[in-house]
Amino acid sequence: MSDMGGGVVRQVLGELLQTVFRKVYYVIGAGLVAVTGAFGGLDAVPQPPAAGEPVAVGEVVDCGRWTVAVTDVKTFTQLGDLHLKQDGNRWLVAIAKVTVTADRSMDNLYAMLRLPGTKGLTTVEPDRIILARDGNLIRRLHPSMTERVAFVWEQAGTEQAPTSLPVGVLCETHEDDPDPGMPEYVADTEPTAAVTVPVVAGATK
Repeated sequence: MSDMGGGVVRQVLGELLQTVFRKVYYVIGAGLVAVTGAFGGLDAVPQPPAAGEPVAVGEVVDCGRWTVAVTDVKTFTQLGDLHLKQDGNRWLVAIAKVTVTADRSMDNLYAMLRLPGTKGLTTVEPDRIILARDGNLIRRLHPSMTERVAFVWEQAGTEQAPTSLPVGVLCETHEDDPDPGMPEYVADTEPTAAVTVPVVAGATK
């Protein structure tokens, strides 16, 4: 009986120790994951691109006070008098037809398009916004004047040149009863629509 009792005690102690070790292991593992993530150790895990209602190339997206239709994406190594931040980088240019349907000019062009999930961009917002017809920088658009607008990003040359590119169209949210001092319209942070566009590489214009 003493041998049997001792065996039971050893079994119970063994199971207790295993349970304690498992808990300690999970706590240490969770701590390592948190520390590794804080120092960028998990950056290799790609994050999913922001979602948006899929639309076709050239399809008009109605944002209320303006409309956007993404028509082209091109890459350039030289683009007018614009200078790349680093030799070997490239320009990614998304071209869209933009029409202001509001009764006043709009100066929020930098908030209209994003390239979700695209690696190697030097900025989240476009680096430049230019008129496709003459290459001039543009900061605002006027009502009822459709323009082909080029939204320009710089991409690191260490990234492979894309063959197609997801372009996110961001709209805005209208606040029916904004707090005092707050805007009536608030720019969205997630795309309303997303269009995947074939890329014309090495374009000249």
